[in-house]
Amino acid sequence: MRNNCNDTNDYPETPCGCTGNIINCGGASTPCPGPRGPQGIPGPQGATGPAGPAGTPATVTVGTVTTGAPGSAAAVTNTGTASAAVLNFVIPQGATGATGPQGPAGPAGATGATGATGPIGPAGPQGPQGETGPAGATGATGPAGPAGPTGATGATGATGPAGPAGATGPAGPAGAAATIEIGTVTTGAPGSAAAVTNTGTDTDAIFNFVIPQGATGATGPQGPAGPAGPTGATGATGATGPAGATGATGAAGPAGTAATIEIGTVTTGAPGSAAAVTNTGTDTDAIFNFVIPQGATGATGPQGPAGPAGPTGATGATGATGPAGATGATGAAGPAGPAGAAATVTVGTVTAGAPGAAPSVTNSGTDTAAVLDFVLPVAAPTAAAYGDFYALMPDDNATAVGVGDAVDFPQSGPASGITRAGDSTFTVANAGTYLVVFQVGVTGSGQLALAVNGTPADSTVVGSGGTDQIVGVSIQTLTAGDTLSVVNPTGSNGSINITSGTGGSNPVSAHLTVVQLT
Repeated sequence: MRNNCNDTNDYPETPCGCTGNIINCGGASTPCPGPRGPQGIPGPQGATGPAGPAGTPATVTVGTVTTGAPGSAAAVTNTGTASAAVLNFVIPQGATGATGPQGPAGPAGATGATGATGPIGPAGPQGPQGETGPAGATGATGPAGPAGPTGATGATGATGPAGPAGATGPAGPAGAAATIEIGTVTTGAPGSAAAVTNTGTDTDAIFNFVIPQGATGATGPQGPAGPAGPTGATGATGATGPAGATGATGAAGPAGTAATIEIGTVTTGAPGSAAAVTNTGTDTDAIFNFVIPQGATGATGPQGPAGPAGPTGATGATGATGPAGATGATGAAGPAGPAGAAATVTVGTVTAGAPGAAPSVTNSGTDTAAVLDFVLPVAAPTAAAYGDFYALMPDDNATAVGVGDAVDFPQSGPASGITRAGDSTFTVANAGTYLVVFQVGVTGSGQLALAVNGTPADSTVVGSGGTDQIVGVSIQTLTAGDTLSVVNPTGSNGSINITSGTGGSNPVSAHLTVVQLT
């Protein structure tokens, strides 16, 4: 507030000058007015300006529609602008039709060549164990194992080659390309939802677009406040100034922003599925996501030509049989045969030969039941000597004969020129050549030998492996007074039991027979 009027600008409505606190108006002096009252309150807000003009509607135009390769991805590109879109579509061709059915089987392949001769068969396995030896004093060695089996037949000749494969059937025709056309493009009410509808078919789409008008422009800004009133003259406070004038109407709002359209995703749908466009943006900044179905699968192709060649030809002739495998190794010797039945020796005939003729002994029985026939040349009337001494078991040899001991022959048969010196020892009276035979049935393994003057003769040792007859035959050159006995020699397996009652209830005999030959 001013208390003087030195500045005429303080009261522009007063045409007078002002000196100090006095207003000079045409020579008249008037006291200066009091201070200016306070500024009036702001006028009310101006009315809302009218709506701005409608935004320019976006446009969508179909550019090119291209058929893509079967199985490729569908695509939509915008070669226009965000508000004047030109959509170019790439729609993949339908998949190739299914292959035609397989043609009939081709003719049979030619017969394979004859297989090569098989390799030589492997050596036969070792022959089986030899058979049990025949009965006898000592089991004979088993015969050699049989020859190994014939080598395996050579491998079958290789299979003939397969016939050639039939040619592949031609590809089915391409599926028809789907088409898309733009139908109608309608401007919707501001704020309404954008929409795309298909008034065509799944494969011949006609898209009708409804694109909403731009929203109403925003309300104009509030008008400025009126200028402040002048300060009142110094003095009583003036009355409150009147309300300021109503602000001027705001200017019209700017034009609404044009709607935009962008291509979002483009997805290839399954053949026969519905095409679709969805907006993942806003009503004014649309982002269209397209789902464009793939073309339908082409019709099945015509039947393919003849299929692959028929089954493999007949198997070639069997290769020649390989040579026989090597003979298997000789089988192991068979185990000793069971003890043969006790051999028997019986004196058959004793025939006098011509003086000076060679003596002979022949067996008219068998190997195990010998019958010895003697031909003894006639000697000088006074030269012949003989003797047969025997034992009857079990009484005559009741105990086992130990090693070094002699067998008893306590019973006497015909004898001349040979005398008994005891139950087991006999003495020859004449010097000469003598045939000495002994036969003893035994139980157990052991040996017997003829002893001359108490000493066993090595060439006369015979043995048994079990229940058996031990038979010894030898020709000895003796001097008058020599003694003979049958002993269990050193080196035998042990004591020998003389057999009693073998083969029946009768006593079994053992013999020592001595016959002078010359």
